[in-house]
Amino acid sequence: MNRCPEQTEWVLYAADELAASRRDVLQAHLESCAACREEMAAVSRGLASLAVLDREPALRPQAAATLRYRLADAAERRTARPWILAFVSRHRWAAAAAVILWVTLAAALLAPVRPAAHNWLTDTQVSDEITAITAAVDMLERGDTALALENGVNHQAPPADKIDDEVEQFLQDLSNELGVEG
Repeated sequence: MNRCPEQTEWVLYAADELAASRRDVLQAHLESCAACREEMAAVSRGLASLAVLDREPALRPQAAATLRYRLADAAERRTARPWILAFVSRHRWAAAAAVILWVTLAAALLAPVRPAAHNWLTDTQVSDEITAITAAVDMLERGDTALALENGVNHQAPPADKIDDEVEQFLQDLSNELGVEG
């Protein structure tokens, strides 16, 4: 037998209500299946309890009264639930979606702000910038000398080698700051 029989069949088996051929199949299954042996033991205990109830009729009204009391108590507790719990239990999918939305929103708002990615200059952009700075320095030097000559002041321009060294040093410092090999 590939699958276990249903509980109804075990009840019929325990009550001796099955045909002999089916009874033999279930008996063989019981010998090989521990779960069904436990099920059969539980069914047997249940039938034995029912047999005791049949013999003692005075117990039946008590059992019915107890059952009525428990049912009334359960119904009262169900209606006495707070309105929010009743609402959530009726609309549990919408409540679950709302909770997920709030958690996601809170996570998004409380997440640390990451700084923007740096837009580093390319080597070509740095070279163009250095060229523009060098041209501006040259113009300033020429403009200062021309202004001095217009005012009649004998302006001594610094030696060209010194200016070149200073510009070269400035450009090297700038390249080091930007992390560009040059």
